[in-house]
Amino acid sequence: RAAFRTNITAATFREGEPVVLDGSNELVECAVVDPPVITGIAVEPAVSRSSMMAGLEISDTFRLVERWTPNNTFVCRYFATDGAGTLATPTQANAVGQAGNLYSNGTQWTFDTGAANNNAVGIDVLDGNGNSLQNDLVPNTAGAFVVIRPL
Repeated sequence: RAAFRTNITAATFREGEPVVLDGSNELVECAVVDPPVITGIAVEPAVSRSSMMAGLEISDTFRLVERWTPNNTFVCRYFATDGAGTLATPTQANAVGQAGNLYSNGTQWTFDTGAANNNAVGIDVLDGNGNSLQNDLVPNTAGAFVVIRPL
């Protein structure tokens, strides 16, 4: 994890969203749907959800980010294969070993294997309880979440 300078009067990212550094080296939300570069995933929102804490924060503060490096893995709730973020059901065949990117379809961020930029690879598919489909005693063909590793 790392902390980056954030102007909370301008930044709007939420916890769990991909973030980048802007030209002023400040942390901001990804402004493109298929980002070519990702700094990390926000561990906390740009503006504190606590009204007491928000009142104490100065406009130029720091926010924690889980770094987007090959040493980390992330679990994606939403999955797509068409390069447009259209939701699909992840399977071992269409997600594991497939390169893709975090892609915003306007509603949520998905791991999209059809995205133009490839910043991550699918390494596992989990069922709704978080169990790997690779380790199931009863074979499942469809999952609920995709585990990805940045490239």
